[in-house]
Amino acid sequence: QTCILCRLEMNNCWIGFQGVAALAHVLKNNVTLQVLQIAKNDLGDKGAVCIAALVRANKQLVDLDLSMNGITSAVAEQLSDAFKGNQTLQCVDLSDNAIDDQGAELLAKGIDGMKSLAEF
Repeated sequence: QTCILCRLEMNNCWIGFQGVAALAHVLKNNVTLQVLQIAKNDLGDKGAVCIAALVRANKQLVDLDLSMNGITSAVAEQLSDAFKGNQTLQCVDLSDNAIDDQGAELLAKGIDGMKSLAEF
């Protein structure tokens, strides 16, 4: 029997970098995940890099919530690169992170041309 994972909500679980690294490893070959909500998990920049790799690999993801995770502008370029060319993401939430104006500009370059994106 096959188990299909389409939605994963793990908000406020405080899994940290090690938890998200393990999660990203498990999900790297998942082709059905559409919603990933992992707000308030203390992912930090290292965790954001793991999620960026997951976004690059997943072509079905439509909703990504990374709010309140201590993500800084230091990884804005990696996130931006992950968003480039993505045609499925409709909603990305990076609110309440430490992303400054320069980081926001880098992210804006990544989402430019994302026709599916409705909310960022």
